[in-house]
Amino acid sequence: MKQLYLDCQYGISGDMTLSALIDLGADLAYITGHLKSLPIDPFSMAVKRVNKRGISSNLLDLQFTEAELAAVGAQADSDHHHEHDHGHEEEGHSHHHAHSHQGHSHSRGHSLSHGHSHHHVHTHHHHDHEHRKASTILEMIETSDLPLRVKDRSRRVFEVIAEAEGKIHGMDPREVHFHEVGAMDSIIDIIGVCLALESLEVDRITASPVPTGHGKVKMAHGLYPIPAPATAEILRGVPLEDFHVRGELTTPTGAGFLKALADDYGYMPALAIDRIGYGAGRKDFEHPNVLRAILFEL
Repeated sequence: MKQLYLDCQYGISGDMTLSALIDLGADLAYITGHLKSLPIDPFSMAVKRVNKRGISSNLLDLQFTEAELAAVGAQADSDHHHEHDHGHEEEGHSHHHAHSHQGHSHSRGHSLSHGHSHHHVHTHHHHDHEHRKASTILEMIETSDLPLRVKDRSRRVFEVIAEAEGKIHGMDPREVHFHEVGAMDSIIDIIGVCLALESLEVDRITASPVPTGHGKVKMAHGLYPIPAPATAEILRGVPLEDFHVRGELTTPTGAGFLKALADDYGYMPALAIDRIGYGAGRKDFEHPNVLRAILFEL
């Protein structure tokens, strides 16, 4: 039996978790192979080594390629203007886009717009991704050929996030829309993490108390406090760490992993450590902006 401990004393996001698990030994080819079997936008995924205040860590590099252009309509939606309202930039999980498209809006008001810190190279003219409802994503997972435990874990994370967003927006959780590139990022993060857990044969997950950060974050709907409303809602019942840093340390996706997948919370178990992996955020703080994943074999 294998137990994973998520040491998120400096926060947690979707891509930090995925890159930490790959650093821990999860098979990248296994993860991408299953993800590419899903009806999602064409992408490439890699990790690169970065140094975060003295700690060598994995940084996730997720790119949506030219192949996406053929799948995307050429007509821009005039209601969508290009808004990079990524409050998570404060934590260092921001998009780095190299593109010149039109009509691409990141709606930070919905959960799957949070928590993506990937380096994107978009070379097409505009994003007009289908706005996927939570029910559509859950149906995609259910009808896929993903391993059963991956389906179950992925579903639980999406449901936790959708329930929080639904409560905040006053709507049925299954009707919550996950918009555009943010949806693709977080679909890949969430299902990718669950595939990584399967690759590592993780049976049990525990996590440290988690800090949220403080300050304000700009979203599509305006200026909001940190933790973002969805993050705060998801973290109900999850112990918080007394670590006060200006910026967004924990995203809805990261909080979703803790709420949906952790069997227990607390400090590191008194067991023999097998392996350790580090997943990096993109921003630099006074502390190492990393998530530490520790594997124990019982």
